[in-house]
Amino acid sequence: MRMALASSLAAAVLGVSGCGAPLRDAPPVGPIAEMRVLGSDLLRHTSTVVTLALSADGRRLAAGDCGGNLKVFDARSGRLLHSLQGHENTVIALALSADGTRALSGGEDGTIRLWDAVEGRLRTVARDPGGAVWSVAFTGHDRGASAGNERGDIGMVDLDRGRVVSSFRGHSDRVSRIRVLDRLRFLTAGFDGQLRLWAAREKDAERLLGRHDGAITDIAVSPDGRTAVTGGFDGRLRRWDLESETAAGVFGETKGNYFGMAFAGKNRIITVKDDGAVEVWRLPEGALDHRLAGHHDAAWCVAVGPDGRAWTGGADNTIRCWDIAGGRELFPRPGHQHEIRAVAFSPDGAQCWSEGRDGRRLAWNAASGALLGDAPPAEKAPAPRFQPLCDSATVALWDDADRVLKWQKPCAGPPVAAVARADGAFCVAISESAILLLDGATGDILAAHPDARSPTCLSLSPDGITLAVGHRDTTVALYRIHPPDRDPPPRPTP
Repeated sequence: MRMALASSLAAAVLGVSGCGAPLRDAPPVGPIAEMRVLGSDLLRHTSTVVTLALSADGRRLAAGDCGGNLKVFDARSGRLLHSLQGHENTVIALALSADGTRALSGGEDGTIRLWDAVEGRLRTVARDPGGAVWSVAFTGHDRGASAGNERGDIGMVDLDRGRVVSSFRGHSDRVSRIRVLDRLRFLTAGFDGQLRLWAAREKDAERLLGRHDGAITDIAVSPDGRTAVTGGFDGRLRRWDLESETAAGVFGETKGNYFGMAFAGKNRIITVKDDGAVEVWRLPEGALDHRLAGHHDAAWCVAVGPDGRAWTGGADNTIRCWDIAGGRELFPRPGHQHEIRAVAFSPDGAQCWSEGRDGRRLAWNAASGALLGDAPPAEKAPAPRFQPLCDSATVALWDDADRVLKWQKPCAGPPVAAVARADGAFCVAISESAILLLDGATGDILAAHPDARSPTCLSLSPDGITLAVGHRDTTVALYRIHPPDRDPPPRPTP
């Protein structure tokens, strides 16, 4: 990312002080303004801060470090409330109850610990047999908890008795697709090559239907819900009978990787591949009706409209429309500056929407293919649920409802360590030397705030105003976020 923006967009520091120092009276002059560093030299963490959790009201902050220490701060004044020890080594995960009175921690030592954040004492300890605990969350109005461990299990924790009462083993690698079948059942596919069926309210809540020889990249379910087809990196397509919950056949044994698929009626399925091919298969026999050429690079995604025509998007920056019955390309349409990673139809089927890595979301006339302009904002799309993601090279926003990538931005500067999102308007990311404010719709940088303390983790309050950042130098700092298009946030009360 263009870190040169840091010098021109950096916010003024409101106050950097020891424990409990008040805020300066001067208002913030930029979108990211540091309020205070929590803890004096005597009270700060003794090792790198790894995880943070802010209470829902933004009044209480919990921080865990590599030494197994957990500290609870008053986020308004910066005053250290409690310093708690118990974990044998790194505190990896933290959660605070909605009212901020209880803290839940998970550690590398394989324990899940419930703390009284008011009195500063340990209440219960549960040991996870699956090893290090990587995530924790309160459930059931904060009366229970769930935890995920390094083995890939999800455990339900009885906080009163201090033990894991049930554990669910799922995929051994990341989940690539989820397809909901009905109110009680859904399918998951993973990079471990497994297809799993989950059923709520049953004793055996999950079962393995079968597997591919490589990662599964997509799942398509027929309109009547009786058949599923999966494809992936092994060059094969597999058909599944969802009524009998059994494998029903293998076809498409060709070279290359399948990236996307969609049903056209209940007896045809359209697939797209890394060589740019669009294939039309007839079910149940798995016969290839057409292999269509048009994309000059990988084809990433496909959607079928109410009129039975298929639209595909690819790495050649074009969206293309196909006559499935006749086996021919109707028209290609340029418009995006980078590869297209998702296509979908408007609820009435009159428009096809495309999303590219250029950050644009375009609307096309589904009948003529004419470009209509920008598609409706993601916030107006049906039931969006967006999640920010990052690795050392990119920052991305994932649409968890439609399972599509909304935008993805390469990082030309220092690697990005973590990212958080607030209310659909913006994202906050941290790198080794800066805090970045990103536009939630496009991923563009709105502001950059230099941070020489090497940020390691962050937590953003639900209202998107208070940001807590942990650092390699053992400090925790609080920031006020004020995106350029927002009214100034209210001043916190001491």
